[in-house]
Amino acid sequence: MAKNRGILGATMTGVLGQVNKKKLDSTEEISLHGRTCLVTGAGSGLGKATAIALAARGAHVVMGVRRMDEECRKEIASHAESDEMVVMEFVDLASLESVNEFAVSINQKGIVFDVVVLNAAVVTKSASTTADNLDEMTQVNFISNVAFVEALLKNGSFREPVDNMPPRIVIISSEAHRWTESIDIDSIGTPKNFGLKGSLPNYSDTKFMMAAYFSNLANRFKTSGEAAVTAICPGAINSNLARQAPGWIQPLLKVVFKLFFATPKKAAEPVINLCVRADIKEKNGSYFHLWKEKPVDPRAGDPGFYEPLFKKTTEIIEEKAKLR
Repeated sequence: MAKNRGILGATMTGVLGQVNKKKLDSTEEISLHGRTCLVTGAGSGLGKATAIALAARGAHVVMGVRRMDEECRKEIASHAESDEMVVMEFVDLASLESVNEFAVSINQKGIVFDVVVLNAAVVTKSASTTADNLDEMTQVNFISNVAFVEALLKNGSFREPVDNMPPRIVIISSEAHRWTESIDIDSIGTPKNFGLKGSLPNYSDTKFMMAAYFSNLANRFKTSGEAAVTAICPGAINSNLARQAPGWIQPLLKVVFKLFFATPKKAAEPVINLCVRADIKEKNGSYFHLWKEKPVDPRAGDPGFYEPLFKKTTEIIEEKAKLR
Protein backbone atom coordinates (compact mmCIF):
# COMPACT_ATOMS: atom_id res chain seq x y z
CA MET A 1 0.00 0.00 0.00
CA ALA A 2 1.32 3.46 -0.86
CA LYS A 3 2.60 5.46 2.09
CA ASN A 4 3.62 9.07 2.36
CA ARG A 5 6.63 9.38 4.61
CA GLY A 6 8.32 12.24 6.36
CA ILE A 7 12.01 13.09 6.49
CA LEU A 8 12.71 10.41 9.14
CA GLY A 9 10.92 7.73 7.14
CA ALA A 10 12.82 8.73 4.02
CA THR A 11 16.10 8.62 5.94
CA MET A 12 15.46 5.11 7.32
CA THR A 13 14.43 3.85 3.89
CA GLY A 14 17.71 5.20 2.53
CA VAL A 15 19.76 3.54 5.26
CA LEU A 16 18.10 0.15 4.68
CA GLY A 17 18.63 0.49 0.94
CA GLN A 18 22.36 1.00 1.39
CA VAL A 19 22.62 -1.94 3.79
CA ASN A 20 20.80 -4.28 1.38
CA LYS A 21 22.45 -3.18 -1.85
CA LYS A 22 24.16 -5.75 -4.07
CA LYS A 23 26.31 -5.05 -7.09
CA LEU A 24 25.49 -7.41 -9.95
CA ASP A 25 28.06 -6.71 -12.64
CA SER A 26 30.75 -4.38 -13.86
CA THR A 27 31.17 -2.35 -17.04
CA GLU A 28 34.42 -0.65 -16.07
CA GLU A 29 36.17 -1.44 -19.35
CA ILE A 30 33.53 0.03 -21.69
CA SER A 31 34.66 3.23 -23.40
CA LEU A 32 32.39 6.08 -24.50
CA HIS A 33 34.87 7.52 -26.96
CA GLY A 34 32.99 9.21 -29.80
CA ARG A 35 29.74 9.31 -27.83
CA THR A 36 27.86 12.43 -26.73
CA CYS A 37 26.14 12.45 -23.37
CA LEU A 38 23.88 14.97 -21.67
CA VAL A 39 23.44 15.20 -17.91
CA THR A 40 20.90 17.61 -16.45
CA GLY A 41 21.69 19.00 -13.03
CA ALA A 42 25.38 18.32 -13.67
CA GLY A 43 26.58 21.17 -11.45
CA SER A 44 26.57 19.25 -8.18
CA GLY A 45 25.89 15.98 -6.40
CA LEU A 46 24.95 12.91 -8.41
CA GLY A 47 24.75 14.85 -11.68
CA LYS A 48 28.28 16.14 -11.33
CA ALA A 49 29.63 12.72 -10.35
CA THR A 50 27.87 11.17 -13.35
CA ALA A 51 29.30 13.80 -15.70
CA ILE A 52 32.80 13.17 -14.34
CA ALA A 53 32.48 9.42 -14.85
CA LEU A 54 31.19 9.85 -18.41
CA ALA A 55 33.99 12.29 -19.24
CA ALA A 56 36.56 9.87 -17.82
CA ARG A 57 35.30 7.21 -20.25
CA GLY A 58 36.01 9.48 -23.22
CA ALA A 59 32.54 10.92 -23.82
CA HIS A 60 31.76 14.40 -25.03
CA VAL A 61 29.70 15.67 -22.10
CA VAL A 62 27.03 18.39 -22.22
CA MET A 63 26.17 19.80 -18.82
CA GLY A 64 22.57 21.02 -18.60
CA VAL A 65 22.72 23.48 -15.71
CA ARG A 66 20.91 26.43 -14.22
CA ARG A 67 24.06 27.96 -12.70
CA MET A 68 26.85 28.51 -15.22
CA ASP A 69 29.83 27.59 -13.03
CA GLU A 70 33.03 27.59 -15.08
CA GLU A 71 35.08 26.16 -12.21
CA CYS A 72 32.73 23.18 -12.03
CA ARG A 73 32.99 22.68 -15.79
CA LYS A 74 36.79 22.78 -15.59
CA GLU A 75 36.77 20.23 -12.78
CA ILE A 76 34.67 17.83 -14.84
CA ALA A 77 36.78 18.54 -17.95
CA SER A 78 39.95 17.67 -16.03
CA HIS A 79 38.77 14.04 -16.23
CA ALA A 80 38.15 14.22 -19.99
CA GLU A 81 40.51 13.72 -22.93
CA SER A 82 40.56 17.48 -23.49
CA ASP A 83 38.95 20.62 -22.10
CA GLU A 84 36.74 20.99 -25.16
CA MET A 85 35.07 17.64 -24.44
CA VAL A 86 32.92 19.17 -21.69
CA VAL A 87 30.55 22.07 -22.39
CA MET A 88 27.87 23.86 -20.39
CA GLU A 89 24.42 24.72 -21.66
CA PHE A 90 21.99 26.82 -19.64
CA VAL A 91 18.57 25.39 -18.82
CA ASP A 92 16.15 26.29 -16.07
CA LEU A 93 13.56 23.54 -15.64
CA ALA A 94 11.37 25.98 -13.72
CA SER A 95 10.77 27.73 -17.07
CA LEU A 96 9.20 26.00 -20.06
CA GLU A 97 10.54 28.81 -22.25
CA SER A 98 14.06 27.99 -21.06
CA VAL A 99 13.50 24.28 -21.74
CA ASN A 100 12.32 25.07 -25.27
CA GLU A 101 15.30 27.37 -25.89
CA PHE A 102 17.65 24.63 -24.66
CA ALA A 103 16.14 22.09 -27.06
CA VAL A 104 16.28 24.60 -29.94
CA SER A 105 19.93 25.42 -29.17
CA ILE A 106 20.85 21.73 -29.23
CA ASN A 107 19.11 21.30 -32.58
CA GLN A 108 20.70 24.40 -34.11
CA LYS A 109 24.16 23.26 -33.05
CA GLY A 110 23.57 19.87 -34.63
CA ILE A 111 24.18 18.00 -31.38
CA VAL A 112 22.83 14.44 -31.31
CA PHE A 113 22.90 12.42 -28.12
CA ASP A 114 23.84 8.83 -27.45
CA VAL A 115 22.96 9.14 -23.76
CA VAL A 116 20.63 11.53 -21.93
CA VAL A 117 20.60 11.38 -18.13
CA LEU A 118 17.58 13.16 -16.63
CA ASN A 119 18.97 13.89 -13.20
CA ALA A 120 17.90 17.43 -12.26
CA ALA A 121 15.21 17.65 -9.58
CA VAL A 122 14.20 19.82 -6.69
CA VAL A 123 12.65 19.41 -3.25
CA THR A 124 11.20 22.63 -1.87
CA LYS A 125 10.54 23.21 1.82
CA SER A 126 7.13 24.63 1.05
CA ALA A 127 4.86 25.32 -1.89
CA SER A 128 6.35 27.46 -4.64
CA THR A 129 4.88 28.61 -7.96
CA THR A 130 6.90 29.19 -11.13
CA ALA A 131 6.56 31.99 -13.66
CA ASP A 132 4.53 29.51 -15.74
CA ASN A 133 2.00 29.45 -12.88
CA LEU A 134 2.77 25.81 -12.11
CA ASP A 135 3.77 24.06 -8.90
CA GLU A 136 7.57 24.26 -8.91
CA MET A 137 8.31 20.67 -7.92
CA THR A 138 5.81 19.30 -10.44
CA GLN A 139 7.23 21.44 -13.22
CA VAL A 140 10.93 20.87 -12.52
CA ASN A 141 10.70 17.17 -11.69
CA PHE A 142 8.10 16.14 -14.24
CA ILE A 143 6.48 18.54 -16.74
CA SER A 144 9.73 20.11 -18.00
CA ASN A 145 11.31 16.68 -18.45
CA VAL A 146 8.39 15.63 -20.63
CA ALA A 147 8.64 18.87 -22.63
CA PHE A 148 12.38 18.42 -23.11
CA VAL A 149 12.38 14.75 -24.12
CA GLU A 150 9.48 15.23 -26.52
CA ALA A 151 11.31 18.18 -28.12
CA LEU A 152 14.48 16.09 -28.51
CA LEU A 153 12.51 13.30 -30.15
CA LYS A 154 10.68 15.70 -32.46
CA ASN A 155 13.91 17.47 -33.46
CA GLY A 156 15.84 14.28 -34.14
CA SER A 157 18.36 15.06 -31.40
CA PHE A 158 19.07 11.40 -30.64
CA ARG A 159 21.68 9.58 -32.68
CA GLU A 160 20.46 6.88 -35.04
CA PRO A 161 20.94 3.34 -33.63
CA VAL A 162 24.48 2.07 -34.14
CA ASP A 163 25.14 -1.68 -34.52
CA ASN A 164 21.54 -2.33 -33.48
CA MET A 165 22.18 -0.40 -30.25
CA PRO A 166 19.77 2.53 -29.78
CA PRO A 167 20.54 5.77 -27.96
CA ARG A 168 19.37 5.75 -24.38
CA ILE A 169 17.57 7.83 -21.81
CA VAL A 170 18.37 7.20 -18.14
CA ILE A 171 15.83 8.64 -15.72
CA ILE A 172 16.96 9.22 -12.15
CA SER A 173 13.96 7.99 -10.22
CA SER A 174 13.25 7.29 -6.57
CA GLU A 175 11.65 4.52 -4.56
CA ALA A 176 9.59 7.37 -3.13
CA HIS A 177 7.39 7.04 -6.22
CA ARG A 178 5.74 4.11 -4.46
CA TRP A 179 4.55 6.32 -1.60
CA THR A 180 2.00 8.21 -3.72
CA GLU A 181 -1.60 7.88 -2.57
CA SER A 182 -3.31 9.12 -5.74
CA ILE A 183 -2.92 11.62 -8.57
CA ASP A 184 -5.68 13.89 -9.86
CA ILE A 185 -4.69 14.16 -13.52
CA ASP A 186 -6.98 17.12 -14.19
CA SER A 187 -5.19 19.26 -11.59
CA ILE A 188 -1.55 18.34 -12.15
CA GLY A 189 0.77 21.31 -12.08
CA THR A 190 -1.71 23.70 -10.49
CA PRO A 191 -0.24 25.85 -7.71
CA LYS A 192 -0.40 24.17 -4.31
CA ASN A 193 -0.39 25.15 -0.68
CA PHE A 194 1.77 23.05 1.62
CA GLY A 195 4.46 23.43 4.25
CA LEU A 196 7.39 21.23 5.22
CA LYS A 197 5.10 18.32 6.13
CA GLY A 198 3.73 18.24 2.60
CA SER A 199 7.08 18.56 0.85
CA LEU A 200 8.09 14.90 0.59
CA PRO A 201 4.56 13.70 -0.33
CA ASN A 202 4.59 16.23 -3.19
CA TYR A 203 8.06 15.06 -4.19
CA SER A 204 6.90 11.43 -4.25
CA ASP A 205 3.98 12.45 -6.49
CA THR A 206 6.38 14.03 -8.99
CA LYS A 207 8.53 10.90 -9.03
CA PHE A 208 5.41 8.77 -9.50
CA MET A 209 4.40 10.84 -12.52
CA MET A 210 7.91 10.51 -13.97
CA ALA A 211 7.66 6.72 -13.44
CA ALA A 212 4.44 6.83 -15.45
CA TYR A 213 6.12 8.84 -18.22
CA PHE A 214 8.96 6.31 -18.16
CA SER A 215 6.39 3.56 -18.75
CA ASN A 216 4.85 5.59 -21.58
CA LEU A 217 8.23 6.06 -23.29
CA ALA A 218 9.19 2.41 -22.87
CA ASN A 219 5.96 1.31 -24.53
CA ARG A 220 6.48 3.72 -27.45
CA PHE A 221 10.11 2.69 -27.92
CA LYS A 222 9.13 -0.99 -28.13
CA THR A 223 7.48 -0.11 -31.42
CA SER A 224 9.69 2.66 -32.77
CA GLY A 225 13.10 1.38 -31.63
CA GLU A 226 14.37 4.96 -31.82
CA ALA A 227 15.72 4.86 -28.27
CA ALA A 228 15.70 2.83 -25.07
CA VAL A 229 14.73 4.13 -21.67
CA THR A 230 15.63 2.88 -18.22
CA ALA A 231 15.00 4.33 -14.79
CA ILE A 232 16.98 3.98 -11.60
CA CYS A 233 16.73 4.89 -7.96
CA PRO A 234 20.43 5.33 -7.07
CA GLY A 235 19.72 4.89 -3.38
CA ALA A 236 20.38 7.24 -0.51
CA ILE A 237 22.99 9.86 -1.30
CA ASN A 238 24.86 12.09 1.12
CA SER A 239 23.45 15.32 -0.26
CA ASN A 240 21.65 18.47 0.83
CA LEU A 241 18.37 16.71 1.65
CA ALA A 242 18.94 17.40 5.35
CA ARG A 243 18.32 21.08 4.67
CA GLN A 244 14.64 20.23 4.17
CA ALA A 245 14.33 18.93 7.73
CA PRO A 246 13.47 20.93 10.88
CA GLY A 247 16.49 22.62 12.39
CA TRP A 248 16.43 20.52 15.55
CA ILE A 249 17.04 17.27 13.68
CA GLN A 250 19.50 18.47 11.05
CA PRO A 251 22.69 17.69 13.10
CA LEU A 252 21.53 14.08 13.60
CA LEU A 253 20.60 13.64 9.96
CA LYS A 254 23.94 15.00 8.80
CA VAL A 255 25.71 12.35 10.90
CA VAL A 256 23.44 9.57 9.57
CA PHE A 257 23.93 10.78 6.00
CA LYS A 258 27.70 10.79 6.36
CA LEU A 259 27.87 7.36 7.99
CA PHE A 260 25.31 5.41 6.00
CA PHE A 261 24.54 7.23 2.74
CA ALA A 262 26.61 6.82 -0.41
CA THR A 263 28.85 9.53 -1.78
CA PRO A 264 27.73 10.96 -5.14
CA LYS A 265 30.67 9.17 -6.78
CA LYS A 266 29.58 5.81 -5.38
CA ALA A 267 25.91 6.46 -6.15
CA ALA A 268 26.80 7.21 -9.77
CA GLU A 269 28.19 3.70 -10.39
CA PRO A 270 24.87 1.95 -11.17
CA VAL A 271 23.80 5.00 -13.19
CA ILE A 272 26.90 4.70 -15.35
CA ASN A 273 26.17 1.01 -15.77
CA LEU A 274 22.92 1.95 -17.52
CA CYS A 275 24.75 4.54 -19.62
CA VAL A 276 27.18 2.01 -21.08
CA ARG A 277 25.81 -1.54 -20.89
CA ALA A 278 25.60 -3.32 -24.23
CA ASP A 279 22.20 -4.98 -23.69
CA ILE A 280 20.33 -1.68 -23.42
CA LYS A 281 17.88 -2.57 -26.20
CA GLU A 282 16.69 -5.59 -24.24
CA LYS A 283 16.56 -3.50 -21.05
CA ASN A 284 14.18 -0.90 -22.49
CA GLY A 285 11.52 -0.34 -19.83
CA SER A 286 13.62 -1.73 -16.98
CA TYR A 287 13.60 -0.06 -13.57
CA PHE A 288 16.44 -0.52 -11.09
CA HIS A 289 16.92 0.16 -7.40
CA LEU A 290 20.69 0.44 -7.17
CA TRP A 291 21.90 -2.72 -8.98
CA LYS A 292 18.66 -4.69 -8.61
CA GLU A 293 16.06 -4.76 -11.38
CA LYS A 294 12.48 -4.60 -10.13
CA PRO A 295 9.07 -3.45 -11.41
CA VAL A 296 7.90 0.13 -11.06
CA ASP A 297 4.77 0.68 -9.02
CA PRO A 298 2.12 -1.12 -11.11
CA ARG A 299 -0.11 1.94 -11.00
CA ALA A 300 2.58 3.91 -12.86
CA GLY A 301 2.89 1.14 -15.43
CA ASP A 302 -0.83 1.08 -16.18
CA PRO A 303 -1.69 2.50 -19.64
CA GLY A 304 -5.02 3.52 -18.17
CA PHE A 305 -3.07 6.02 -16.08
CA TYR A 306 0.03 6.93 -18.04
CA GLU A 307 -1.75 7.60 -21.34
CA PRO A 308 -4.22 10.21 -19.98
CA LEU A 309 -1.42 11.67 -17.83
CA PHE A 310 0.74 12.14 -20.92
CA LYS A 311 -2.17 13.67 -22.83
CA LYS A 312 -2.88 16.15 -20.04
CA THR A 313 0.82 17.02 -19.65
CA THR A 314 1.28 17.76 -23.35
CA GLU A 315 -1.84 19.92 -23.24
CA ILE A 316 -0.30 21.95 -20.42
CA ILE A 317 2.97 22.33 -22.34
CA GLU A 318 1.15 23.44 -25.49
CA GLU A 319 -1.05 25.84 -23.55
CA LYS A 320 1.96 27.49 -21.89
CA ALA A 321 3.72 27.74 -25.27
CA LYS A 322 0.82 29.78 -26.65
CA LEU A 323 1.26 32.31 -23.84
CA ARG A 324 4.89 33.03 -24.68
